[in-house]
Amino acid sequence: MIGYQTIGWCGKFMNKIKGSFIAKIVAWVILVVSTCMLILSVVGMFWMESNGFFSEKYDDIRKNMHEDVSGQYSAIVMMNYQNGESDKTKEYFADKSFRYGIIEDKNWDDKKLNSAHIYLERNFTKTVNADELYKSQWNLGDDTYIELVDNGLLGSYQYYMNSNGKTYYADRICYDTKGGIFYYRADGRYYPVDVVSIYVAATLPDGSTEDFVLDFTYDTDSGKYISNAKEMYEDVYYASNTIPDYETAVIYEEIDTSVEASELQAEAETTYEAGYSDDDGTQWLRIQYDDAAWGILNGNEKLTFDQLDNTGLSCDKWQSVQFSDVRELQGSELTLIDSGKISKSLFVKDVETYLDSNYTLHVYEKETAYWVVSYVDEEVLTQEKLAFEESIAGKEFTGKLFTILTDREADKYVLYDILLEMTYAQKDRIFTQMICMFVLALGSFVFLMCGAGHRRNREEIVLTFADKVPLDIAFAGMAVVITCALGMMSVFASSLSIVPAVYLSVFAGIIAFCVFIVFMLSFSVRVKYGKWWKNTILYRICHLMKKIIEGIMHHIGLWAKAVIIFGGWTLIELFLMVGLQDYGSVMAIFLLGKLVEAAVLLIVVMQLYKLQAGSRQLAQGDFTQKIDTHKMFWEFKKHAENLNSVGEGMTKAVNERMKSERFKTELITNVSHDIKTPLTSIINYVDLLEKTEIQDETQKEYLDVLKRQSARLKKLIEDLIEASKASTGNLPVDREDLEADVFLTQIAGEFEEKLAASGLELILNKPERTVHVSADGRHLWRVVDNLMNNICKYALPNSRVYVNLEETKDEVTMTFRNISRYPLNITSDELMERFVRGDSSRNTEGNGLGLSIAGSLMELMKGKLKLYVDGDLFKVVLEFPKIEE
Repeated sequence: MIGYQTIGWCGKFMNKIKGSFIAKIVAWVILVVSTCMLILSVVGMFWMESNGFFSEKYDDIRKNMHEDVSGQYSAIVMMNYQNGESDKTKEYFADKSFRYGIIEDKNWDDKKLNSAHIYLERNFTKTVNADELYKSQWNLGDDTYIELVDNGLLGSYQYYMNSNGKTYYADRICYDTKGGIFYYRADGRYYPVDVVSIYVAATLPDGSTEDFVLDFTYDTDSGKYISNAKEMYEDVYYASNTIPDYETAVIYEEIDTSVEASELQAEAETTYEAGYSDDDGTQWLRIQYDDAAWGILNGNEKLTFDQLDNTGLSCDKWQSVQFSDVRELQGSELTLIDSGKISKSLFVKDVETYLDSNYTLHVYEKETAYWVVSYVDEEVLTQEKLAFEESIAGKEFTGKLFTILTDREADKYVLYDILLEMTYAQKDRIFTQMICMFVLALGSFVFLMCGAGHRRNREEIVLTFADKVPLDIAFAGMAVVITCALGMMSVFASSLSIVPAVYLSVFAGIIAFCVFIVFMLSFSVRVKYGKWWKNTILYRICHLMKKIIEGIMHHIGLWAKAVIIFGGWTLIELFLMVGLQDYGSVMAIFLLGKLVEAAVLLIVVMQLYKLQAGSRQLAQGDFTQKIDTHKMFWEFKKHAENLNSVGEGMTKAVNERMKSERFKTELITNVSHDIKTPLTSIINYVDLLEKTEIQDETQKEYLDVLKRQSARLKKLIEDLIEASKASTGNLPVDREDLEADVFLTQIAGEFEEKLAASGLELILNKPERTVHVSADGRHLWRVVDNLMNNICKYALPNSRVYVNLEETKDEVTMTFRNISRYPLNITSDELMERFVRGDSSRNTEGNGLGLSIAGSLMELMKGKLKLYVDGDLFKVVLEFPKIEE
């Protein structure tokens, strides 16, 4: 409980002071100091670990340190000895506890260490034994040198050998016919060839040929060649099943095992008399398997080539010869010399050589082996140690440590002993110190990160100039500063002495660390401010590229996009196949590409299925279902979004239309009801007035007008109600099979007198056979009755009226045509609207609802009413679906 309270209190306190400038300065100081101490602790821990502080005893650690010092002092001894300055060595170690001796020998075995004559130089006379001595071996020559790094206790030495040696241009390759040695002639002198390789084709007893290369390596000690082919002898002759009594030292290189031995033999016989040439132009020397050369090679571990004279490997028979694995010549191109006729001073044999690809000869002089043996004079060491401890007695731990590390004059054995005593006691406390410094550094860093961007008495995040710099540019700047700091630290360490190097390196490190912390704090501010990724050059470039690509893709068609995508993928496959140039890899890439294509095709099919299902639902009138566009490809996603938008638009349009129709219906119903009630009263009172005896003729006329207009108004109200029900589909429909021809005949009979009264002649045309339609008889009668009444009212007198019944493959049509009595100055679409009459100036009866009601009734019966106006010709067509008998 107390722990949670403490954490809560710390959180409140941090929130309170995170905007304080002074608190941030203190946190900065704590962070830098604790980080430096942490780094020093880590370095110290690794130094202790490398010197065995946690795994070895005190005495063993001290012995290892003394051995390191002995190595450094031995380097000083050998450097001065090589330079002929041994007096400097004696003077330098006169007041130190280092005792040494120099021995010239390659081997260490059986050394009489107490015999004065084996030492080239020494500064002790004490009787010693090998167990108490430190020893180091040195190979010195004209091409070697020793370099000291004088950095106090941390000083060291570097032991170099010239990797290039002395270089000359080898203008000729010579063969000494007297000594049997090959030489490079360079700068007028002769240097032994290090490796000679002869291409040999051995003919076996069965007539087959085995090709191999004989290698001879020059031995500087003996001045002869060593053949390294002996171990391969059994492999060369295994196929012949005939091995000579002597072993033959050969190395072979098989050229073409697929070629039959007889073909190789035929080729050799037709190409060269003494050998044959391969495809590379290398000529192979033919030699019999039982040639005397094998016995010479087997019986001599070291030899010269003159010993092979009068054998199959005699130099006058050589074909291709390779020197130093670099230069290849024909035997006839060699320069023959006689060493007996040339001054011996021109032959340099006691050296090592090699030839590079530029025919430059590198010559290494022979080196001399030395041993430096040493030990520590404990009595002198104790005296020097007491004197040094007195000189640093008044200093703190850090001051003592710095003095020990930078002192160049004191005995390093003394420095290491005192350093060991100081640090060995710290090994158990260093982990605690590391943890404390880490906690301090982490806590101050967390506080700075939390407080970044906050200011006292301000709630919002405050951006500084550094926070407004693009993040990737800030990161690049930080990387440059840190890289430069590391480079400067490396330069300081290699070119300056330890004191200025340490000071300058620490300064550079602190600068780099501060720059890193500033970057992290700026990043924290950006994250708190939000959308930090937008303030980067990379984001701006990617955003611009996205706009460009979107613009391009928006202005090109679907086929062009498909071609671009498929073409790009094909080019990638092509580049991979051409780049690999490997059949197996090409097939793997091809199959992988096909797998990817199959996966993409499967996804495309699934998305097309979603689009089909969505469009099917829209076609069925279900506008509520939405297509899931998540993870769809670009064009499919756009198409799905369009379909969803269509559904939303259709739903909205239907809702708006239904709302409008409901409003119209309610308006008509309410208005009709409000008008019908007083109209009924008017009609009743008119009836009552008619039953009274009115003598005044004027009053009778008024009463007739009142009766006629009230009847008209009642008819208008009834038509309005019927039009409302028809347009909203609220009228019941009982479709049945009707005989259309019989129906029209009945209509003609019904209106015969009315047509005659209007001076109209009806002409009825219908098929001989019975024609059936599916319709509601009551509604169809209402439609045709309306049309015939309009014809009787508005047709031109003394004209003909045509009524035709026709049937086609899919439908049955009833056509009504007449000549209008009044000019028709209106379109057919306008005539179909409510309250619209053909002639707005006429004052005859009619309210303009007939055709609208007729059209609605036809739609309820799954039929159509079409109206055509051509001048004075008025034409109405009723279409019905055909019913087969």
